[in-house]
Amino acid sequence: MHQLLERLQYSAIGSDHGRSNSAGSMGKADSFVIKKGLETGCRVMDPSAADSSDIEVEKNVWAVLGEDVVLRCQYIGQSAILYSSWSMEQTNGKWKQLVVYFMQQVTINDNRFGIPISSSNLTVTMNVSSKEDEQEYKCSFFTGSETTEGKVTLRIMGKLEEGRLSITPHWSHLVSLCEAPPSVHTQVQEAVENGLHYQTVICSATGGRPKAELFWLVHGQQASGQAFSINTTSLEGPNGTFTQTSVLQFATHVMNEGYVTCAVNHRALATPTHVRVEVKHFGKLGNVVQFPDNDNRKHIVFIWCITSHTETFFAPILTMETNLVQEKMEDFHEVTCRAEGGRPAPSLTWSLPENTFREWNISDKMQQDRRAYNDTETLSSTLRFPVHLHEGWNVTCIINHPKFLYEQRRTSSLPTYRFFSMQVFSPGGSSAGQILLEEGNSNVSIQLEVAGNVPHYQVTCTKEDGSLPKDMTVTGSSLWIGGPVELAHAGQYECQASYYQHKVSVQLEIQVIPEELPQVVVPPIIMTHTWVNSDLRAFQCSATGAIPAASVSWLFPEDLSRTILSNDTFQNETHCVSRILLRPICLSRELLVECVIQHPALSSAAIQQITLPACFGPDVSLHSTTAWEDGIQYTLVECRAESAKPAPAIEWTIKNDHGSNNTIQLSEVTTTNWTSENGSITVHSVARLPSHSFYRRIVTCVVTHEALEKEIMKEICIPAVEPPVPVVSIRNQQVSSWWLAVCEITWHMEFNLSWVLPEKNTGRTQPCLRTDGVRYWANSTYEFPLDLHEGQNLTCRIQTEHISIDKTVHIPRYSKSSKVFGGAYVV
Repeated sequence: MHQLLERLQYSAIGSDHGRSNSAGSMGKADSFVIKKGLETGCRVMDPSAADSSDIEVEKNVWAVLGEDVVLRCQYIGQSAILYSSWSMEQTNGKWKQLVVYFMQQVTINDNRFGIPISSSNLTVTMNVSSKEDEQEYKCSFFTGSETTEGKVTLRIMGKLEEGRLSITPHWSHLVSLCEAPPSVHTQVQEAVENGLHYQTVICSATGGRPKAELFWLVHGQQASGQAFSINTTSLEGPNGTFTQTSVLQFATHVMNEGYVTCAVNHRALATPTHVRVEVKHFGKLGNVVQFPDNDNRKHIVFIWCITSHTETFFAPILTMETNLVQEKMEDFHEVTCRAEGGRPAPSLTWSLPENTFREWNISDKMQQDRRAYNDTETLSSTLRFPVHLHEGWNVTCIINHPKFLYEQRRTSSLPTYRFFSMQVFSPGGSSAGQILLEEGNSNVSIQLEVAGNVPHYQVTCTKEDGSLPKDMTVTGSSLWIGGPVELAHAGQYECQASYYQHKVSVQLEIQVIPEELPQVVVPPIIMTHTWVNSDLRAFQCSATGAIPAASVSWLFPEDLSRTILSNDTFQNETHCVSRILLRPICLSRELLVECVIQHPALSSAAIQQITLPACFGPDVSLHSTTAWEDGIQYTLVECRAESAKPAPAIEWTIKNDHGSNNTIQLSEVTTTNWTSENGSITVHSVARLPSHSFYRRIVTCVVTHEALEKEIMKEICIPAVEPPVPVVSIRNQQVSSWWLAVCEITWHMEFNLSWVLPEKNTGRTQPCLRTDGVRYWANSTYEFPLDLHEGQNLTCRIQTEHISIDKTVHIPRYSKSSKVFGGAYVV
């Protein structure tokens, strides 16, 4: 099979066809045949190639060394292409960009490549110059949100020799698909409908296999929009060839160039073929058309056969402007859109951020003028917007006219206003938030400077206690005091500049320097006083009868917590200043504080020293007693603390089995306190603890008091509980040869009773336990043969959670002649 494919050859059937050009005669056919790109009559296709849903790509392509080959890759998705490129993989694994299509601009980084058809159709011609060109090439399309890729594998054959070509063995699975290039014919027709001149250009690609792709170029761009009508049909002939016909129709007045281009793309073509077709066109200044003659020389002539006005259209000049106007003390933005000097009259509409005019108080005014000397139309429309409702709006004017291929848009952004700052300038011209005025001055002007982009603004000022004094007014941007300035003008003021909803404000303080008068100085009378109020001790330091008022303050250590009350009065033209220092009635240490009085009549500060005495800590005692109740032993732990006010606090802690203290809430704690005649307070706390639950545990009484820097802790150990005393007896039985050991006990706690017996015992034990809820009675019997335990010990064991007590009885040895029957032995 491989040998058969190696001998498979294709005959070259390509031939050049001459081009006949008869474009000089409008309305006649213009026909020629396009030369095939490769000299081979058929292309070798890879049947395994499968296009993705958004890309049509020929994945496997054969090329002839030294000739051109077409790499086909086209994006057929719905998204707009922002960026596309051809690239190949380098030896380092990175991809090198060969051709880049970005923003309708083509960049060619490899001179082997031609120019692709468009950013979405990267079909391109490549010159195969060496065997190293045989590799994989990648086409990429970027839509702004995703990238779609396709890959083309290029295989290279040797030069064509005598019109025949050999296929290499490793491509034996390929099949041949014969392709035929189409021949292209063009024709131009014209007609007048409703007074307008129309032209129809017909482009046909016949005899091609497979189907060709036809599209139109006008002004260097693919024809689209409302100005051009395109209709394409396709027919298949009996020999498997196809004929595609594309009809382009347009009004003559929209044309500013003398030709359109029919572009034909086909697999059998090395590059897309562009056929230029001459058409009539009108310039902007008159009815001028270019006709080529047979020797391709162009002659400019006037069209005499078309007399209708509407044939000569003028594109209007578009302008847009925004002005601020006032009406009835209201500000408006007037936006005027003007289309001037057009023929015929343009249409004009508005696009606003909101749908309705009435809701936003927008008014419109339309005006249309006609100029008689050149029969042109000028159309203008004006919208009026209340300033405070439409700041920052984008207002778009949309103009349509037959001379425009697309609708024209002009957008104006309504201004957005704001204040930047507001400053106060003193009468001297310096910026300050505090204004110093002398009592008695007149005609004082305080300047208020406002920065912002608002058209105008209004300034208002208020005083902290309400409206301005009668002789103060706001004029423009100035706060004016007619005067004379009085002490009543002093105070805090706020001035605000506003423009509709925009506001900015500034605070200023006016201080009035009084006129100098002879000053009367009267020294203060200094007094100190101490008293106790509840749990606080008060220390008062006063300076009375002074002119002017004295300064009174306390000096004390920084770590001293305190509360200071102030009391200043003015009576009989003199001042009384009082400062009261409050401290807890009890201090842990003695403190020295100082009251400092300063006054102009005193040559130096007067200092009054006061000692804050320390109080004594509490006297703490701890002891315990034992009491029985309902057969249960309790330990009563009593803690007593006696001190001056305030009352000390008592808490209980009990050490656990690990020796650490835990503060617990005992359920049976009774605390009482009383005050003695000398003012001391005694706190008495009793903890009632079951002895069997807490014996041998350490109980701590913790006493805290404000006079103590550290709490006082007293400990006591709960005494041990009186252990139980078991009674053990041994006796023989009248009705049996076995002896009976009996262990009996009575106690106030629950316990376990058992026997500790020698090894190899074969006796029988029988325990018995009963209680009345307060005390427990128990006995345990052990029945055994005497000769089993003669000379041995039997032990009765009592166990609780905390104790274990053993009571042992010895079984004596008896001779055969001295056996005792019916007797008993008690321990």
